[in-house]
Amino acid sequence: MKIIIRTKDLELTEPLKVYIDDKIGGLEKFLQRFENNGELLCEVEVSRMSKHHHKGDVFYAEAHVNLPGRRLRAKDHDFDARVSIDKVRSMLERDIEKFKEKGGWTGKAARHVAHMSRSAVRSAQKILWWRNK
Repeated sequence: MKIIIRTKDLELTEPLKVYIDDKIGGLEKFLQRFENNGELLCEVEVSRMSKHHHKGDVFYAEAHVNLPGRRLRAKDHDFDARVSIDKVRSMLERDIEKFKEKGGWTGKAARHVAHMSRSAVRSAQKILWWRNK
C-alpha cells in the first residue's frame, strides 16, 4: 500500500512520519485481498486547524483509502495529532471490516443483495468475479 502524507500548518517531522506509516500502514493486513501489484493508495492529511489556537481540538487528521469500487474516508479533530491519527485508523479499520462483510457490495446494491436468496447472490458474485481478486 502506498501512503501519501500531506501536512498543513504543521511541520512533518521524522517521528510523526514514522508514526503515520506504522499506524496507517498497519491497515495493509486487512487489505491484502484488494491489493493488486501495489495499486492500493492511502492519502493522509494532518494539519493544525489554526495558528492562533493553543488549547482544545487543534489538530486534524483525515485519511482516504481507495478500494475497488469504493473510497473510504475518515477524519477526526483532537488535542494531539497522534491521538487524531489513532482515531482515524480505528475508523478506517471499522469501515474496511464492514466493506469486507458485505463482500464488496455497497450502497443500493448491498440492500438488494440482502433481500436476494443465497443462490442468486452466488450467481451474482460469479458475474462480478473481478471484485474478489
